[in-house]
Amino acid sequence: MDVTVQIPTTNWQALLESWDKQQTTDIKWREERFSTMIQALADHVGTQFTFVELGCGAGALTQRILETFPLATAIAVDCDPVLLALAKIALARFGDRVTLVDADMREQNWADKLPVQQVDAAVSCCTLHGLSTDDLIRVYDDMAERMPEGGMILINGDHLAYDKTERFSQRLAQAHRDRVCRRLQQSPESADRETWWKGVEREPGLQKAFAERAIRQAAATRHHGTRHASQLNSLSLHTLALRNAGCSEVTTLWQHFDSRIVMGIKGRKIQDALKPVVEHVVNYWNDPTRSQEYDTDSQHAPGFDRLQAAAAWRKEFATVLPPAPAQVLDMGCGPGFVSLNLAEMGYQVRGIDTAENMLVRARTEAQSRGLQATFELCDATNPTGQPQSYDAVVSRFLFWTLPDPMQTLKTAMGLLKPGALMAVFDGTWFSKGWKHADSVGKPWYELWNEVYNARTRNNLPLMQDNDAPKVAALLEAAGYSNVQWRMLEEVRQMNIRTMGIEHDEGEVYVVWGYAPD
Repeated sequence: MDVTVQIPTTNWQALLESWDKQQTTDIKWREERFSTMIQALADHVGTQFTFVELGCGAGALTQRILETFPLATAIAVDCDPVLLALAKIALARFGDRVTLVDADMREQNWADKLPVQQVDAAVSCCTLHGLSTDDLIRVYDDMAERMPEGGMILINGDHLAYDKTERFSQRLAQAHRDRVCRRLQQSPESADRETWWKGVEREPGLQKAFAERAIRQAAATRHHGTRHASQLNSLSLHTLALRNAGCSEVTTLWQHFDSRIVMGIKGRKIQDALKPVVEHVVNYWNDPTRSQEYDTDSQHAPGFDRLQAAAAWRKEFATVLPPAPAQVLDMGCGPGFVSLNLAEMGYQVRGIDTAENMLVRARTEAQSRGLQATFELCDATNPTGQPQSYDAVVSRFLFWTLPDPMQTLKTAMGLLKPGALMAVFDGTWFSKGWKHADSVGKPWYELWNEVYNARTRNNLPLMQDNDAPKVAALLEAAGYSNVQWRMLEEVRQMNIRTMGIEHDEGEVYVVWGYAPD
């Protein structure tokens, strides 16, 4: 379908100017953001390069990049017939330096439509927030596959939300958005997005494009569901997704409240890049003193009752796990709290952990209680075992420590029987920040600060923003079905009463989903 049929009565230049006007009204710093992206391209890939714009719209960013770099070539991707029609008009003067690609990034094979196998950079502006979690991660992966090491996987300008720990920043960003909305409502010259689209629908030269647009939107809704802002639309999990795609460096280049430019540079595989961080964390938990004190009475506040804690947790396990005697893998079992309680409930349990000293405690406790449970030294971030052999894989308070939770979920899926359960029990342990003044002077505090330093925290994407919806988004992106979550209020109230000062009274939750049948 030719989306560029022109009718003499359509003033294309006026349409393009009106598009820019409504975009600039909504984003006052739009040109500053474009300029920053262009300067980053110049400083990193030079003046002669090939780039992809993901969701080019009417071609505004591609146009500015090609104007700045006469030797650059562009691949402008979009799936909206109306915007593609405008983009072709806007970019026509660049001739064969630009290729328009009609492709929907929600489709598995969208990248096969790209005319080249290798590009130097990818850019995007206010588009990727419309992708679902798994689509977004796949798009990053698709771009990484087409770049050499050092390639600029993405310069993404978009609204990327603050994490839950940044409560004041969230409030300030919302106040700013409210001011912008009031200004738009009060200014008679403001051209908001909805008004612009309604006006353009009447343009004679775009009638066929609008008809095609309606057909495509209806088909996409049937296939993909309603278009929505992705649950990954936050800085922390965009960072995770970029690192998952192979970025060794992810940084914010520019920021105005929660409007940001985030850049990812392709480097070593995430497993290689994070190896020193992982070793540092493992050594911390395997420390003999830490291993002996963890999850004991000395770690808890006065009033802690181990039997009461066990009863509360068993109730939660029973509501999620399949009936005993199901085969269960306990990832990151530590000294065996989950494994031993499940064994007493009649489950067949294998617990794995990277800390041998934790496992020694678990084995000793199992023997003293006469319980049958297996405890093995194994990397909980990359669990091994007989494929499709477990009825359930569970973890408790593990995911905030994972540098690559997506890969861990994918690996665990291979160990599950078809349709079997993946359950993540965790909490927002650092919802008020990771430092606690009341803990200064305690024996573990200096070691904690040394291990969980800025570098470590920056490579643990769920450490300070470990909430249930984001973990659920990761399960969905990893391929689990029927993903659900709920809060564990009884456990939370118990934690408030009995856990040490180093933990906040944040949410405690379980997220679960099922391996594909």
